[in-house]
Formats: sequence, structure tokens, C-alpha cells
Amino acid sequence: MRITSAVIHMSIRASVAPSGAQVLFLVALTAISYEIGFGLEQQQRSAMALRMCTRNIAAVFAAYTGITNPPPGMFVMVILVVPLAAIVAMVAARIFATHAAVTPREARLKLLEPGKHQ
Repeated sequence: MRITSAVIHMSIRASVAPSGAQVLFLVALTAISYEIGFGLEQQQRSAMALRMCTRNIAAVFAAYTGITNPPPGMFVMVILVVPLAAIVAMVAARIFATHAAVTPREARLKLLEPGKHQ
């Protein structure tokens, strides 16, 4: 019984550590792409950073399906990419919105004004 609980505990620890690494990777990827920006405006940098955060979801699934005999824990890592990327993107979007010069409501109103949008 002790051996079984030790194995379960070790497998839980092993599955939590990679998800923490995924979160750190996604946060770093989002922050770096936002900060580099290459002279873009805040709205463009926000869109680019959010896209960089969520773009790896399809690539992970494609890479996973290409592996003949994937390790057992890899499927869990693949499944965790979707909610982790979504959570990081939602938090980042909220942070980027606080830095925006125009509120979302003001942006919608500008789009509704005739002749004001490009």
C-alpha cells in the first residue's frame, strides 16, 4: 500500500512540474513579445503578444500526432496546453487592457461613428 501511494504521489508531482514549466514558458513568451514590440502601438503589441501565447496549441497537437510511441505523460502535457494557454492569455488580456489608452467601450463607440474609422 505504501509503495502504491508513493508511486501515485510521485506521478502527481511529475505531472505538476511540467505544467508549471508550461506556465512559465507561456508567461515569458507573452511578456517578451509584448515588451519587444518593434515600435508597434500598444494595441498591436497586445494582439501580437496574445497571439504568441496561444499559437503553440495547434503545433503541440501536430507534434504529438507525429510521434510513433509517445511517452505516457506526454498526452497530459498536450491536454494541459489548452487551458493553461487560455488562462495566461486571459490574464494577459486583462493586464493589456489596463494599459490601453482607449477603453473597449470607447473603441466600440469609435467604430460606430460614421466616417471616423479607417
